Amino acid sequence: MLDRIKCIETQEKIKEKMRVLAGRRNSLAPISRLPPEILLAIFRLYAVTQPLPLRKQSPCSWWIDITYVCQHWRAIALSDPRLWICPPMFSEKWAFEMARRSGDQPLIIEFKDRIQKWRTLDLITQNIQRIAAISIRAGQYDIVPRLQGTVAPQLQTLELIVSGWGEYESAKFNVEAPSLRTLVVRGFPLCWDSQILRAPVLVSLELDCERGLPPTMGQLLNILGVCNKLQTLKLKVPLPHGRDENTNLEPHVLLPHLRVLSLESSCLSCAHLLDHLAYSDSVAVEVCFVSPEAISLASLTVLFAAIAKNHHRPQMSKSIERYSIVPERLHPRESWSEGFITIRGFTSSQLGRSQEDPPYFSLCLGSHDRDDIFPRLLPLCINALPMCSVKEIDLSHRYTYRCDCTADLELRSEDWLSMKTRLLEVTSIELCAKFMDELVLALLEDTHIILPRLEALTLLGVAGNISPAGTSRRTPLKLLAKALGMRQVVGLHLTTLEFVDWPEPSLIPMNDLKGVVGNVRLRNLEAVDG
Repeated sequence: MLDRIKCIETQEKIKEKMRVLAGRRNSLAPISRLPPEILLAIFRLYAVTQPLPLRKQSPCSWWIDITYVCQHWRAIALSDPRLWICPPMFSEKWAFEMARRSGDQPLIIEFKDRIQKWRTLDLITQNIQRIAAISIRAGQYDIVPRLQGTVAPQLQTLELIVSGWGEYESAKFNVEAPSLRTLVVRGFPLCWDSQILRAPVLVSLELDCERGLPPTMGQLLNILGVCNKLQTLKLKVPLPHGRDENTNLEPHVLLPHLRVLSLESSCLSCAHLLDHLAYSDSVAVEVCFVSPEAISLASLTVLFAAIAKNHHRPQMSKSIERYSIVPERLHPRESWSEGFITIRGFTSSQLGRSQEDPPYFSLCLGSHDRDDIFPRLLPLCINALPMCSVKEIDLSHRYTYRCDCTADLELRSEDWLSMKTRLLEVTSIELCAKFMDELVLALLEDTHIILPRLEALTLLGVAGNISPAGTSRRTPLKLLAKALGMRQVVGLHLTTLEFVDWPEPSLIPMNDLKGVVGNVRLRNLEAVDG
């Protein structure tokens, strides 16, 4: 018996010596000679790049990869509380353990009820005083009553995305968060008297819920008046329809830092809100019409009057030299663009000739319902914006992400003629060829006044057909040559005419055009880009 005990003791001593030797060997490895701060930086980068598990059973153990390598790594990892500020909410055990290891550091919480443990919500309420960011995507709303009446002094970002809310009424969400800068609420009908909506340093507010009662104009202006540091405002909620009795007594809310404004409601509701806001003329504005009734020209007139109030300022009118008009949303790769039109204005220092050039301002209008009024948005938008210094107009759509709805847009000859006093300074026009026919008709009807300074005309793609059935497709281009010839007689010379990606160059009457245009060019855009 004693021999067996001695054998076990000897084995343990050997294991201990082997452990010590292994530690010494690891300490001689090049990576072990790195300073602790370098190793910690590597650990933090590794931790933030690990994705959350797709299933409850999926392993997500970056901390195992770090702390189970050697004692040296483990000691360094455990010594830095900043490494443990993102508790894994899918594991009740590890979530609370990491919260303990993080010490008093601000926590970042990401919760998805599809894979998370609801018991870990207690971690949020227990540590609300030091949470810096919360992102909750849940099919229930259990977190709302848990946080009611709490104080979150370090909370800077709150994202609450609720699905399956059903037909419940609006609910108050009273959380005192004096440092809150970003608030995103989707699917949850937030009561407009909620304290969370009145965070004084809020810079980004996004509300998206089709249910719930709309606010009064007074309530909405009160919120925006408190949150006057907003840079991004996105409202996809029922907005007040019509004017309150005391609306005219409400002051205009000044949002001097606003950069992006997106509204999704009825046309008149958006118009009345815009009429009470004052913001920089460089703000990117997007308005999506959502209404059971058809959009009327009367309601659009009210909307464009509200938009023009912020865009028809002397400084802007003298600075915009180029407009690019495309049938898409402000961020086409992030959302469906069909049924929308965006106008981007560029100054002389922002040429706007490539996708990389940032515009001075953007205006996007449209509707998911593809209302009958959509084709008329193009001339309405152009007429609503300042044009006195505009020299270039781009309607070619060459950089459009989605342009399958281009055929629905209209720009009739009477539209060109109605705008002739606003296009006096225009020297260059780029057109998607479907607009060419109506421009030709306008030029034929009024050669003396319309576009008197036009020097360059670019046509992109396949031309339409204004000629009678059965006539040659060459006819629209012959009419263009005739119109340019008539302008030449009265001293209005076109310097450059360019055809880009024209599928049938043989149909271009080059001899007729070269007689009335200084330089006629053919160019393949795809070949040049390649």
